[in-house]
Amino acid sequence: MFLFLSKLLPPLVFPPGGNLLLLVLAWFTRKRWPRLAGAMFAVSVLTLYLLSTPWGSDLLLLPLESRYTEVGASAAPQAEAIVLLGGGVFPAAGWHKHAELNGAGDRVREAVALYRAGKAPIIFISGGNIEFLDGGAEPEAISTARMLESLGVPAAAVIAEDASRNTHENAELTWRMLNARAAHRILLVTSASHMPRAAALFRHAGFDVVPAPCNYVTGWGKPSLLFRLVPEPQHLVDSKSALREYAGLLVYWMRGWL
Repeated sequence: MFLFLSKLLPPLVFPPGGNLLLLVLAWFTRKRWPRLAGAMFAVSVLTLYLLSTPWGSDLLLLPLESRYTEVGASAAPQAEAIVLLGGGVFPAAGWHKHAELNGAGDRVREAVALYRAGKAPIIFISGGNIEFLDGGAEPEAISTARMLESLGVPAAAVIAEDASRNTHENAELTWRMLNARAAHRILLVTSASHMPRAAALFRHAGFDVVPAPCNYVTGWGKPSLLFRLVPEPQHLVDSKSALREYAGLLVYWMRGWL
């Protein structure tokens, strides 16, 4: 039930779903409670605008992405395994017979760079499918493993765990498998905005975690003030991603997973 609700509620609460819901509620309450309806309308429109601007998305993302600094493969310390979290590929599914990198595909590049730099002998991939969301798709860890091999990583150096469905399960199942190999010091590869939650979960599971964040959204220079206030769809996506991370940190802390 927790998994189902964790996938169902965010689209209804975070933008743009939450904004649309507020607009619907404002419409139905406009006659009986006009002031409340007006407030809901104003909140919906204002937050939708602010979260769609570079200024709004950076305000949310920067505290997450600045928690851990970019390391770089050459400067990274030695570890016993590189742990690559899922989320960086579109798994093979439907009429697509081969996986492709998505917007978080820099995770794959970073893991390959760390391996080629000799920072760890294996790349451990963690990420499975959720039946009610990914029915029929190849497990993400398997698709990612094939992609790593196509990029020159030997098959013997790749281990795939394809049963986990969220970051908590990533950490628990990875610990179960790597602990059996006495691999406790890991280079953890995931998006910079996801790293605070991921690193906390993997440390809680028992690992000595060396964060290797990538896929940064902030810090690439700032446009002029005018263009920082111009809304664009991608910034709304970035804001939604950040809000999910804050919510995840809170919920996982409440469940005692951090």
